[in-house]
Order: sequence, then structure tokens, then C-alpha cells
Amino acid sequence: MRTYERYWWWVKKKKQMALVLFMIVTLMLQLQMKGCVGCLETERMGLLQLKSYLKNGFKVEEESMLKSWSHDDPISDCCHWKRVKCSDATTGGYVVHLSLDELIPASYELENQSLNLSLFHSFPRLQNLKLSFNKFSDLFDPINVLTGMTMLQELDLSNNGFTDFDKLGVTLPSSLHVLNLANNQLPSTPKGYLKICALMNLRELDLSSNALTNTPYCLANLSRLRTLDLSENKISGDLSSFVPGLPSTLEYLSLFDNDFNGSFWFSSLANHTRLTVFKLSTKLGTIQTQAESSWLPPFQLKILKLKKFNLGSTIPTFLAHQHDLRSIHITYSQLKGAFPDIWFTSRRHRDCFSTSKCSEALQ
Repeated sequence: MRTYERYWWWVKKKKQMALVLFMIVTLMLQLQMKGCVGCLETERMGLLQLKSYLKNGFKVEEESMLKSWSHDDPISDCCHWKRVKCSDATTGGYVVHLSLDELIPASYELENQSLNLSLFHSFPRLQNLKLSFNKFSDLFDPINVLTGMTMLQELDLSNNGFTDFDKLGVTLPSSLHVLNLANNQLPSTPKGYLKICALMNLRELDLSSNALTNTPYCLANLSRLRTLDLSENKISGDLSSFVPGLPSTLEYLSLFDNDFNGSFWFSSLANHTRLTVFKLSTKLGTIQTQAESSWLPPFQLKILKLKKFNLGSTIPTFLAHQHDLRSIHITYSQLKGAFPDIWFTSRRHRDCFSTSKCSEALQ
């Protein structure tokens, strides 16, 4: 009988040990699921290589740039480094976001830099890459790394010194949703435009403050585009043929401070039923507009900005149907007359700035 009891006591202990082991394994898995694991070693080493390249290119001391990216601690978790974000452990703990904008203070005098894109080959799951305000003037991609980044959705190359539109376009991956190339020195080139217009997943495109001159008609191909900023360039051409061809999905359209001339009809925006922000002006002469008394707009603007616009002796009829305007900026126009009462009876904040008769109409 004692032997039988000892046997069941042994079985009971084994079950208890198995239960404890199961609980330990479960706890470890839960900790991993919550992200309590370090970054991948390949990505950690990739970040350190990237830091070394940038430090040598900018010719700065170790302490002054990407200080948290350290060689000193071999088990340091790069997912906790500044300017780095990783996915959670359930998706592998990959680096998904790199904020490498303004690596050097603006007061620091820099020469134009080249960026070797092959340094990003260690980050196959990268989704967001910011490289603005670094005085990069050239990109080279000897092994076509960037074009192969099928998960990259946001790329910010603004406020640098890029001048080669053709070369820049070749490097862009088709997965992009947001592309910011503002404040560079990019000129109009057919090849450059075609590369941009091949990015069929784009939702936001900012080409403002460059050296563009030709009208990019191929942008009509971007059927998912919601935001388009072409302001502060030297684009000329026929507005009446360019604007109607832009994607009907646009919510934000800025053509401010370009070299447009001739006439513009507000009805050319008829296909843009989602439009909430519209900005247009010219640096050459004045844009003429025609009265369109029978046209009713299919959109409700929140922001309207017009400059050097000959609106005629009366306020365009379509403005009377804009019931959701929050900001109105009309300058150097020939605008006369009173604004619609609904603009002032609403509780929403309204602004009207003008060097024409607009200020008198508000008194």
C-alpha cells in the first residue's frame, strides 16, 4: 500500500512541476508579446553603420549626433534609441520608423552631402523615413535598396539641396503614400515627372518651393491623391486645361505663387467634389476670371486663398454657396461688394485679408 501511495505522490509532484514549467513558458511568451525583447541584431548593426557614415559625412564629433546610438553596450535595445521606432514583438520587432531629420543644428555650416541608400538595406520593414533639413544634394543606390522597400509608405526629403529630378525619381518605391520633396531645387524634366506619376499609391505629394516650370499633366494618373502642393514654383501654362484633369480625389490643392497667366474658371473644379482647401495665385500679371452665374459648386471649401485675381466688379456667385469657410485670403484683386451674410452669422471663425475692396466690405 505504501508503494502505491508513493507512486501517486510522485505523479502528483510531476504534474505540479509540469504546471509550473507551463506557467513559466507562458509568462515568457506573454512578455515577448508585450514587446519585452530587444531589436534585431542585424538592424542594430545597420543603425550603427548608418551613424558612422553620417558622422563621417557631416564631419562632426561622436557626441554631437545620434548620441543614444551607442557601441558601448552590446545588448543595448535599439528600439529605445532616439529617432527610432520599432514594431511590437508580435510582428518581429522590426525598425519601422527612422526620423533622421535635421541631424545637425541649423546654425552649423554644412556642405552639400551625398547619401548612400544601400545603408538602409538592414531595414526591410521600414515604413516611415524622414531625411529633411540635412543638405543632401545627391542620392546613390548601387544595389537598388530603396526601390525594393515594399513597405515604405512615407518619405520626407524636404529642405535639402536636390537638383537632379531624373535621378531622384529612379530611387522612389511604388509603395509610397506620402512624398515630401518641398524646398529643394528640382527642375521640370519629363523623366522626373513620369517617375512621380508612376507612384500610383500616393495620397500626398508636396513639390512646393522648387524650380518646376512645366505643367505636370501626368499627375492625372494618381487616382488616390488627396493632397497636392505645387506652390512657389515657376509653373506656367493653361490653367483651364490643367486643373480639370487633376485627380478628382483631391481635398487640398495649392497652386499658389506660380507663373500662370490667362483666365481661370471656377467651374474647372467641378470634378473635385471633396475639395476643402484651394490656393491659387500668379507672380506674373493678373489671373482673369469669368462670371459663372449658373454654376453651383459640388464642394464646400474650408480655406480659400487667392492673389492677383481679377474677380470682376462683384463677388463670384459660387462663393455665396460656400457655407463652411474658415479662412478667406483674397489679395490684389478687384473685389467689390458685400460678402454673403452666412459667412458672418456662423459661429465658425472667419478671416478675410485683402488689399482690395474686401476690407471695406467688412466694415
